[in-house]
Amino acid sequence: MENAITYHKHSEIDKAKWDALIKAAPNGLAYAQSDFLDAMSPQWDALIAGDYHAVMPLTWRKKMGIRYLCQPAFCQQLGIFSAAPIHPPLVESFLRKATVNFRLVEIFLNETNHSENMQQAATNFVLPLNKPYETIREQYRNDLIKNLKRTEGI
Repeated sequence: MENAITYHKHSEIDKAKWDALIKAAPNGLAYAQSDFLDAMSPQWDALIAGDYHAVMPLTWRKKMGIRYLCQPAFCQQLGIFSAAPIHPPLVESFLRKATVNFRLVEIFLNETNHSENMQQAATNFVLPLNKPYETIREQYRNDLIKNLKRTEGI
C-alpha cells in the first residue's frame, strides 16, 4: 500500500475529490475540509492513496530551513481519512511516507487512526451524541450526577 501513497503539493490537490472523500468518510471532520485547511494552513500539502481512497493533510511550517508537520490552530485532530476502514498498517504507511518529507511530526491523528508503533498518543475524550440524553446520562459517574442535581435549582 505504501507505494500507492503519493505526496501532492497544495496546487496539485483535487479539492472536489478531497472534499467528497471527507464527506463520505465515517471519520470525516470539518477540520479536514479543504476550505477549512486553506484558512488554517494555507500551504498545506497532502498524502493521497490511490485515486483519493485515503488522504492525509500535511499541515506544515518551515523554521530555520527545516520543514515540519504541526497542528494548525483550531484543528483538534487531523490524520488519515478514508471511506474504508483504517487499519494500523495503513496508518503506519502514511506516517512513514510523511517522515520522508518532514523531519519533525507534531500532529494529532483522529480517533480512528491507530498504530502499534506510535511513540506518543494524546488522550482524546469523545462523547457520542447520537443517543438520547437519558441514555448518555446513565453513563455518568455518581459524583457528576450529584453535582448536576445540585445545580438544577440554581
